[in-house]
Amino acid sequence: MPTPQCQRELSTDLIKELSYDTALLDAKVSETEPLLLPEQKDIYNKILLRVELGEGVVVSSEIAATLLSGGWTTHSVFKLLLNLASEETPTCNISKSSARGALLQQCKVMVWDECTMSHKYTIKALDRSLQDIRSDRKLMGGVAVL
Repeated sequence: MPTPQCQRELSTDLIKELSYDTALLDAKVSETEPLLLPEQKDIYNKILLRVELGEGVVVSSEIAATLLSGGWTTHSVFKLLLNLASEETPTCNISKSSARGALLQQCKVMVWDECTMSHKYTIKALDRSLQDIRSDRKLMGGVAVL
């Protein structure tokens, strides 16, 4: 049978994010989950619940790029301008119809390591852009940001 049209049009970013070994990930979770402290376990369960309520893929960014397999830096994944502070209404350079926009429309949770070290306009730009890309006026377009 022919490949469905929507799969042929998937971007390389989306294909990369969807190409993970679930057996390997399950084994890693089984190995590390019992080691969580009670407070960590509580937070872990809250994150899992939030992810289960949504749809899509997981995108990781910032310093996590050096720690997590498949991670990206904030500036590369969100196509942030270097002079955000000079913008009146800062946004990311991503359109709804772009491949990156399609990827972010499916995102459930973002792991943004050292987010507090980012300039406030970076966070505002991401919030504004995600709301637009996802057509969702909730904070961060409804994406859980960890």
